[in-house]
Amino acid sequence: AKQPPSTSTAADADPDGDDGVHGDGEAPRTERARIFGEWILRSFAHVLEEPAVTQSSVEGARPYTASVRRLARAAFPELADAGEEEGEEEEEEDLLETLCGVHEPERCLVLLCWLPSRREPVGFALLCRLTASLHVANLCVDAALRRRGLGALLLRSSSALAASMGLHKLT
Repeated sequence: AKQPPSTSTAADADPDGDDGVHGDGEAPRTERARIFGEWILRSFAHVLEEPAVTQSSVEGARPYTASVRRLARAAFPELADAGEEEGEEEEEEDLLETLCGVHEPERCLVLLCWLPSRREPVGFALLCRLTASLHVANLCVDAALRRRGLGALLLRSSSALAASMGLHKLT
């Protein structure tokens, strides 16, 4: 018997007639889509997070020395080698001052980059005030989070800080 056009059948809802299940026993398409969506959210959650940048003096950044050391060691392998030769405690004490280089730590500032899902900074910039400019002495971002704009955010924040200090250059 012929069905009226307004009535739909199971074959109309699922044209291949497999109820969304493939012959090889895979999950229905909607379940696979849900699993894929969850994977995307887990894999790219850091992209969806809004990073924040905080500013402090070198002394104020001391509680984050372990995080800064981890980031710096990943960027500067020679620091990792030096840490093995010297005592870890001594390196931790002097790390921020070492990163200041020839600049006086009292004239330096530290910008820390944070993601809400992390309990420690994921990047930092160490800035030194010169006569007419703010100099970026060091900038590091967690290796797993590179190429996502966090370094650029630290540079833009450094430039804005320089402007707020009445300095016209970022070097």
